[in-house]
Amino acid sequence: MVINKKSWDALPDDLKAIVEICAKETQLWTNAWQENLNIEALKIMGKTTEFVRMDDEAIIEFAKVTFKYLDDLSAKHPFTKKVIDSQEEFKAAYAPWRDMRSGVAPWPRKMILEGKLMQ
Repeated sequence: MVINKKSWDALPDDLKAIVEICAKETQLWTNAWQENLNIEALKIMGKTTEFVRMDDEAIIEFAKVTFKYLDDLSAKHPFTKKVIDSQEEFKAAYAPWRDMRSGVAPWPRKMILEGKLMQ
C-alpha cells in the first residue's frame, strides 16, 4: 500500500493505527490465500507436469550468478545497494532462528511417521 507522506502525516493517530492494523491483517490474509492457491495449482499442474527439484550444487551455482548480478547492480545504484544490504541484514538476523527450528515442518502424519521432518 502506498500513501502520500503529507496525507499520512495529516491523519490523526487513531486513523493511522486503523490503517496500519488493516494493512497488516490484509497482508496476513493474502499470504494465507496465496498458500491455498499454491496447493490448488500443484494439484492441477501435477496432472500434466513432472516437478524436478534442483540439487544443492545447482542451487548454489544459481545463487552465485544471482549474487554477482546483484553486486554489479549495487555498485551502480546506491539505493539498490541500500535495499540489498537491508535484506542481507534481515537474513543474517533470521538465520539463527531458522537453524534453531531445524527446518521442522508440519508434514502430514503419514509423512512424519515415514521419517520426513525437514523442509
